[in-house]
Amino acid sequence: MKVSVQILQQFIGKALPSVDELVDIINRQLGGVENVSDLAAIYKDAKIVKIVECEKHPNADRLNVCKIDAGTGELIQVVCGAPNARADMWAVWLPPASVVPATYADAEPFVLDARELRGVMSHGMLAAGDELAINADHDGIVEVTLEDLPQNAELRAGIEFAQTFGLDDTVIEIENKMFTHRPDCFGQLGVAIELAGILGEREPTLIDHEDVYNHRAKLPEWYWGAKSFTRATGLPLEVRNEAGSKVPRLMAVALKDVTIAPSPLWLQCALVALGSKPINNVVDITNYLMLMTAQPSHAYDYDKLRGATLTARLASDGEKVELLNGKTYELHVDDVVMADEGGAIGVAGIMGGANSDITHETKNIVLEVATFDMYGVRKTSMRHGLFTDALTRFNKGQSPLQNDRVMGQLIALITQMAGGSQASDVADIVDPALDQARADSSFRAELKVEPDFINTRLGLTLSGAQIEQLLRNVWFACYAEKGESAISFTAPFWRTDIEIPEDIVEEVGRLYGLDKLPRELPQKSISPTVKNVSIEAKQHIREALSRAGGNEVLTYSFVHHDVERIESRSAVLPIERLAQSARQSTYEHQGRSRCVHAV
Repeated sequence: MKVSVQILQQFIGKALPSVDELVDIINRQLGGVENVSDLAAIYKDAKIVKIVECEKHPNADRLNVCKIDAGTGELIQVVCGAPNARADMWAVWLPPASVVPATYADAEPFVLDARELRGVMSHGMLAAGDELAINADHDGIVEVTLEDLPQNAELRAGIEFAQTFGLDDTVIEIENKMFTHRPDCFGQLGVAIELAGILGEREPTLIDHEDVYNHRAKLPEWYWGAKSFTRATGLPLEVRNEAGSKVPRLMAVALKDVTIAPSPLWLQCALVALGSKPINNVVDITNYLMLMTAQPSHAYDYDKLRGATLTARLASDGEKVELLNGKTYELHVDDVVMADEGGAIGVAGIMGGANSDITHETKNIVLEVATFDMYGVRKTSMRHGLFTDALTRFNKGQSPLQNDRVMGQLIALITQMAGGSQASDVADIVDPALDQARADSSFRAELKVEPDFINTRLGLTLSGAQIEQLLRNVWFACYAEKGESAISFTAPFWRTDIEIPEDIVEEVGRLYGLDKLPRELPQKSISPTVKNVSIEAKQHIREALSRAGGNEVLTYSFVHHDVERIESRSAVLPIERLAQSARQSTYEHQGRSRCVHAV
């Protein structure tokens, strides 16, 4: 799980400790850190520049001679072979002596210099997307537009590319196994909430309504409140859940007239920083929100859905589906699939199908935000050898109460970046058992715990108020009835791991600091145990029989029904029947004691 220090700081809303201190805190109170990556070192030399002049190279048909403004007061000459290079274009320049970012981790990184190209001096290079390691595009150099910039950023010659697009960052990679029981911590929001609590941060201030879509904002308002949706028409869509409790919640909506294109650079850079690959604006938005909230989602090409239906159901025996990885899988009857009227179009919670994917020709889409049974998707994954980022989150037990929040933000961001509009009602099929939880915005039952119960197990003497404050810092609801010492705790909806009082003990200990707990060995008596007369008598009998030449016989406690029938007619069991019983695979009846016969 990769975590951006910049995103954490923006969500938490205050300066964080140094990276070394932060790593130490995470190691002690959140999870084991596997790696720390300094993105700033990779992109430290890249500059945003303006191409002032662009003319054909005098000695090469496919090259251009560009004069760029890098904010130095003088124009710099760069030879460029990109077909999209032109005057008045904003681009990314790598000056001489800089390392091409795509080769930074190579054994021999490619270092640029100033050299003649076909008789014309060139200083560094204007970079393509693949050379900057932000996408796979090598058809032309990166063009920077106002739409590519993060909010409040400016387009000015000579400014640092990394600083503008958030790549002057440090990424901390936390071991996935540390979060086996914490699905919320597979998103930046979840980790930010935990660190805010550990650092003593109070409930973060919510952002203003007009800034809801700003990805740099503090913990966003859209995530905390249950979402209501407007009604819409334009594209018929039927959504069904025929898998029952294997799909606790299924939401879907159709959007029309979207334009599939590359994502803005700020979004591409955000994905790359967190280890994901940009694909197109719609798919990138689904991946971005997964990385922020830990809630996977999926987009289908509406016009490829046969019968305008989306159904969650169990696979048919022998049913096959081709997935986005290009492989075809024969499904098991226990696999949950997403299907249309013509058959399976994806393995639920793991990977979508190749027959409904988003392409540049897509005009209408269906968005799906669902919750799948964690045990079911895990078994399906192991059965077929399928492992994806979505599965990593679903098999930890995602909260179904965040689906509507993520769906609302998906619709908002896609209509903002890809155009289009909502073209159907938002279908929301909820397992009946979740109705009350959804109404209460609370996923876990209230736990009533005495402070002494917590202190005794941790070796602490915390007051009730101190315990409440520790847990309020991570959004638990805490209160004590007047005149009672017991505290009632209700976990926030994203904490699906809080079930028993001992979970509260663990939370208090972790937030307080396990390294600060008293280091005292438990008291233990060293007096000898009382002799067990029965055990000693049995041992004496075994030893006496052994000295007399006897052999100890171990028999089956349960026997085949044929043996039981023979035993009912005869007190002595023939040895051949005992041997037959030992070979039987089904033991249905309790055998009789044969101690007397053995003696």
